[in-house]
Amino acid sequence: MDFELEGGGGLFATTIRGAMTGRDADLLIVDDPVELRDANDEDWLSEVNSTFDIKCLSRLNNPVRAKIIVVMHRVHENDLTGHLMQGGTFDRLALPLVAVEDRRDDSGWVRKAGEVLRPKAFDPSHIEQLRQDEGFPDFQTLYQQDPSSELALEIRPDHFESHGAGGRPDGAVVLSVDTGLVAGSRNSFSVIQVWSPAGERHLLWDQWRMQASYDDLLAQLRKFCCEYRPHAVLIERAALGAALTSERRLRGWNIVAIPTDRRSKAARLRAHLNAITGGHISLPNRADIRDPFLAEATDPQRRTTDQLDAMVQYLAWIGQQPPLPPPTPRAGFGMVSSRAHGFATGYRVNRFHPPLG
Repeated sequence: MDFELEGGGGLFATTIRGAMTGRDADLLIVDDPVELRDANDEDWLSEVNSTFDIKCLSRLNNPVRAKIIVVMHRVHENDLTGHLMQGGTFDRLALPLVAVEDRRDDSGWVRKAGEVLRPKAFDPSHIEQLRQDEGFPDFQTLYQQDPSSELALEIRPDHFESHGAGGRPDGAVVLSVDTGLVAGSRNSFSVIQVWSPAGERHLLWDQWRMQASYDDLLAQLRKFCCEYRPHAVLIERAALGAALTSERRLRGWNIVAIPTDRRSKAARLRAHLNAITGGHISLPNRADIRDPFLAEATDPQRRTTDQLDAMVQYLAWIGQQPPLPPPTPRAGFGMVSSRAHGFATGYRVNRFHPPLG
């Protein structure tokens, strides 16, 4: 759609993927940039956010005076609304289907807690059915416009045990990698965690976390592989992880490509809540690891989840494995495979680590 008015001004409309070159705007309106079928596609969500930052904002005639309106349902904690809320420069108006508290807006409109936004379209039985639906986005996200409330699980610092920071894992080691997209202060973190199972307990030994480029992430992962000789390296096939899982410079290590889990992050975390609150997770007595981990784990808003995502990935995978063998002695190179259990394990056990270059 593209037209001009006789009195001046005009309207140009395109899709989020469409061309905008040569177009200027005084009023920018973004309407539902993400379809429901793409609600859990984090790569696409990040692309939409980047498109807004780079393409859309560059179209403004006067960034100080121009107006921007984003109209959308919440579909994910990292959707465009969530992205803009992190910047702190936008005012947000949320209209949940069921009011969660008494509220009066600037126009004088009053909603009482429990009041339904469209009572003639949604009766109590229909709303209850929507609440029970386990689809994605879930009720809290799509209808209540509040994905953060689904993640507000009660996790406290005292749920986590501690172990000495100076030791090293005695048993099998598993690396869990949660990848971001690209480097930059507004982008997500990449995380590498070093885990070791000990019966029902799971010990975190080391962690690297940074808003890193692909090359930085790869270099650090290779360093961790050489240092800890992991039984397995878990990498989700998403974002930078898709390239890492086929990276030739990681050959010789047992790279386990984890399929993208289409459940919400809260649903994935909730599946392991008993292990967390039961004290089965142990963190090292290192402030540089323990403090940021606990800050994220106990944040009711879940403004970042990368450390928890890496932990959940490890817990989900280890729960489906037989007892892991300990690392073999450093004397050559060994490969252990098991068709019965569907995995193959490679160990770099030579005294001379593979080159990092």
